[in-house]
Amino acid sequence: MISSNVCDLEGFSERMQTLMAEQKSVNSFAKLAGVTEGAIRNYLRGGVKPSAKVIEAIARTANISPTWLATGNGSREPQAGELLLGTPDQRALMKMAIQDADKILEILKAKLQAEHKADLVLAVFDYYSDCSEQNKTPQTAEIIDFIKEKIKRNK
Repeated sequence: MISSNVCDLEGFSERMQTLMAEQKSVNSFAKLAGVTEGAIRNYLRGGVKPSAKVIEAIARTANISPTWLATGNGSREPQAGELLLGTPDQRALMKMAIQDADKILEILKAKLQAEHKADLVLAVFDYYSDCSEQNKTPQTAEIIDFIKEKIKRNK
């Protein structure tokens, strides 16, 4: 995941203005990206730092490189797999989420249907992403408790 700390705020605002000029409306784009219209308008005005998740959502919706959107570096066109599979950091977090969920399910001797396991892995990934964005260390006890609760709900 791209870090919001590397976001070039002035350039980000300019790139957002260019991007929004290509869209039908700010409102419709915001809805597609899952971001509020107010947030998009704040980014257009400048001075507001977007989260890494917002940068990724906007880039995915606009089919542009999240690195380019945040920093202005590289090509505007997304790199191979960047939007579909995420950035290298996101792939590393997803791999860790899959491995950790599998280990914990094995320790708990729990079996989940494929769909429920996929939801579980995505939730663990979201937790890891939030921790990464906030420069916090994921807490094993929280993950285990979360997975136990997910197992209870899926029985």
